[in-house]
Amino acid sequence: MFKINNKRAFTIIELIVVMAIIGILVLLAVPKFMGHTKEAKFTKLISNTKQIENASERYYMDKNDWPRLTDIPYTSAQVTAFTEKIYDATGKEVVLDLTGNYYDIDYNKLSQYVKVPDNNLNYIIQNPVGNVYGLDGINEVAKAKAIVNSNIKEVQSYFYTTFAIDKDDKLWGWGSNGYGQLGLGDTTQRLTPTLLNVSNVEKLAVGQNHNIVLKHDGTVWAWGDNSVGQLGVGNKVNSTVPVKLQITGVKEISAGYSHTIALKEDGTVWVWGQSAFGQLGLGDTVSADILIPTQLNISGVKDIKVGVIHTVALKSDGTVWTWGTSNQGQLGLGNTSRQYSPVKVAISNVKEIAAGNSYTMVVKEDGSLWAWGENSYGQLGIGNFGTETYKTVPVKVPIENVKNIAAGMTTVALKEDGSMWSWGYNIDGQLGLGDSIQRNLPTKIDIATVKNISVGYGHVIAQKEDGTVWVWGYNSYGQLGLGDKINRLIPVQLTSLTN
Repeated sequence: MFKINNKRAFTIIELIVVMAIIGILVLLAVPKFMGHTKEAKFTKLISNTKQIENASERYYMDKNDWPRLTDIPYTSAQVTAFTEKIYDATGKEVVLDLTGNYYDIDYNKLSQYVKVPDNNLNYIIQNPVGNVYGLDGINEVAKAKAIVNSNIKEVQSYFYTTFAIDKDDKLWGWGSNGYGQLGLGDTTQRLTPTLLNVSNVEKLAVGQNHNIVLKHDGTVWAWGDNSVGQLGVGNKVNSTVPVKLQITGVKEISAGYSHTIALKEDGTVWVWGQSAFGQLGLGDTVSADILIPTQLNISGVKDIKVGVIHTVALKSDGTVWTWGTSNQGQLGLGNTSRQYSPVKVAISNVKEIAAGNSYTMVVKEDGSLWAWGENSYGQLGIGNFGTETYKTVPVKVPIENVKNIAAGMTTVALKEDGSMWSWGYNIDGQLGLGDSIQRNLPTKIDIATVKNISVGYGHVIAQKEDGTVWVWGYNSYGQLGLGDKINRLIPVQLTSLTN
């Protein structure tokens, strides 16, 4: 028997009644506490079942690898939410997903995010080890089914189409398809990644409206626009499916506006397609379209890149050679004269090259970046545009420790630390900086741990070290692969390619 303040003592029955009342009050208070005090719903997860003490958020991973609420505490782990948190007029938290659907928190259903009017997957969260989950809006968190993660090996884009090679060496494509350039047997646009009937893919080259793949067996296949013989199959008939070329032993490929280049294992270079502007480098006596692979008189080449109507080659000795049109100084030879054969540029110790629409970028062995050609939109990154619209000789760009470079009308650079920088044309948000303001100097994008970059006509693709793919910029043809035609001003994760 207990006594309180030395007054009347409680009987056992009275004590039991009091304890019961207290228990009921606690049970009534807990749901309210759960629903109204945790503002960041389901943004903290753990990656295993290990119990860690002294934490306020309480979840665990069950045998099905789903996060569930529990009374076992653990330390909070920050994760990335792929949706933007906003608030309605009453101050209640709502979330906006990437397709523009709004959701709010239903406090009567264990604080689940509930979509109005239906309950589709709406909130994507990622734990510290990269597992991705979506809240289904009804009663539990389900593991997301359509996530790229580490399934993609390489991504490339040009003009209005995008392609990805997955880890099974299969090819996926999406975006514009007016010439059958997606290789799917038709001319219908695709707004999300779609699997092609081609396998064993090693490398990919994306042109304006035609595309080339190199298989692991050294064979080359092409499809899309063939109006000037850029497919290299001996005719000028467009193809909506991959067609095999009569060339073997290839190790690198590159495609431009209307011509294609292949580099063989023996260091020889082979060209085909339009030759009217000297872009094939076959000499000033050859102006007709070349319909089959034809050897170019240059040797010792280790990499080759194609612009709109100019070509850039990197030799094993670190020298750079260019040919084709130079109306904007894109050949880097100190003039604007067209060149019908390869000519050496006055620059050395180069390790990476990129050919933009009408300009050229190179990275030296010391990580410095050099540029020449058109600068109308600040795409050279040298701090000016407009009054000084082009450079005919290499000029140093104020950025260091560059690892790789990609160019279109927008330029993006990948640094050794995995950071990504952009400059140039930005009318559709392709710089990924959250606006449509052009930049004439390298500007850092809010994305990290990047390992692979590619630039289209108005959109950009980046792949992170964890394998995830992020997209932004122009999207009128669905080239971002997000299931719509809405431009994006900042990097957004591509989540529609399934394993």
